[in-house]
Amino acid sequence: MSKDEKSIINNQKIEVFEKEQFVNLHSACSIGNGILKLDEEYQNRLIQLFFDEQPRFSFFIPASGSGSRMFNFLFNHESTPHNSNEINIFVKNLSKFAFYSLIPSDEREKMKDDDPKHIADFLLSSGGMNFSNLPKGLIPFHFVDGVIYNPFQEQVAQANDLMLKRGEIHFTIQEGFEEIVQRSINELSPLKKSKLKVSYSNQKSVTDAYCFDNDQNELIEEGGYLRRPAGHGALIQNLNLIDDDVVLIKNIDNVQHYSRSEHSNATWRMVMGLLLEFKKDLRKLRTSYSKEGIYELNRKYDFLSDSELKQFDASDLERIISRPSRVCGMVKNEGGPGGGPFWVRDKDQITKQIVEGVEISEVEDQKNVFRDSSHFNPVLMVISKTDLDGGALDLTDYVDDKKSIIVKKMYRGEEINYLELPGLWNGSMSNWNSIFVEVSIDVFSPVKTSLDLLSNAHKD
Repeated sequence: MSKDEKSIINNQKIEVFEKEQFVNLHSACSIGNGILKLDEEYQNRLIQLFFDEQPRFSFFIPASGSGSRMFNFLFNHESTPHNSNEINIFVKNLSKFAFYSLIPSDEREKMKDDDPKHIADFLLSSGGMNFSNLPKGLIPFHFVDGVIYNPFQEQVAQANDLMLKRGEIHFTIQEGFEEIVQRSINELSPLKKSKLKVSYSNQKSVTDAYCFDNDQNELIEEGGYLRRPAGHGALIQNLNLIDDDVVLIKNIDNVQHYSRSEHSNATWRMVMGLLLEFKKDLRKLRTSYSKEGIYELNRKYDFLSDSELKQFDASDLERIISRPSRVCGMVKNEGGPGGGPFWVRDKDQITKQIVEGVEISEVEDQKNVFRDSSHFNPVLMVISKTDLDGGALDLTDYVDDKKSIIVKKMYRGEEINYLELPGLWNGSMSNWNSIFVEVSIDVFSPVKTSLDLLSNAHKD
């Protein structure tokens, strides 16, 4: 073991076992208190600004998630009777799934017996559809004009419709799948990919975390240290490499049926327009700074807390014009899981952040603030990676390293502990200008389980 590796292991061990990593929620953001609610006229004006400015932009889509998670309820159907309702719904609606048409006719005949074990074995095993070993983005989601689309294909088709100029769509994928993903995208009509360069990267293995048992011992496996991917926060390095200033971030599984995609694209145009207007207003303020000017800017965008405003001076203006900016769509909370927008206290300062449940302590008042939030984060985010003069910023300079996340998981019958890096849209974007705006729930239709594909958002 080198001295550098020993130092990394020791530092991670201290973080995991000796430091409290929880954020301190001050209050939830809400409409008029950290979240903008724009009327239709203003939204249309922002959409027109998008068309007038015609920004060049790229998509950045984390897509390394496994397809096996969509079928969790099938894996142990014999020993988990509480999943029987899900299994019954799945079996009853089997013919409605886009992937059903790919099943050979002789297998479909066998599946008419409604035997969950046979259906599960064929769909999940390498001798059948092999869904348990594929990335989620390669699982067929939709029928579009008689053609089957998987999420990679549909994300490319929808992104192409949004592009005004040539742009890039970048997927972070599991290592070893680039060829099959690209082959899948090549099957699209040229009209649905004509403006797009498609690129890929993998989460860098050098960022993988070291694992420890409950006695704080490093775990060894097959002659080396047991390591696990350190969460999506590691992707800040991949995002750093995208050339365009304006980048749109979304998850691979949040894709509506292609016939329903125009509303989502209109939302993207509006959010991009809001980012463009924010940067234009920042430039005006830089030209003629005044205390009233920063108050007026904040009344419009609601991105600074009262405590930040009270202490604000000309040097703080230099700080906010020289850091990345983002506009994040927020949808009304309807009881689903996921992180959301909050005002967070750090020492004597309150800032606006996206926070996930794993970052919250078990203290009752903290849980109550988190639970009572009015909105959550669907990961519909437009970012600007440059300062006001167009200078490229190193996004890793704006990560809050204190917002690492401690993970406890079972591994081969033993509890293991390791450290995830600050989340991509959490601690990794902690020191950004953050604007939150309410968007329609219609733009949020993730597929966490295969049964989600039966919802209206995934129908023609």
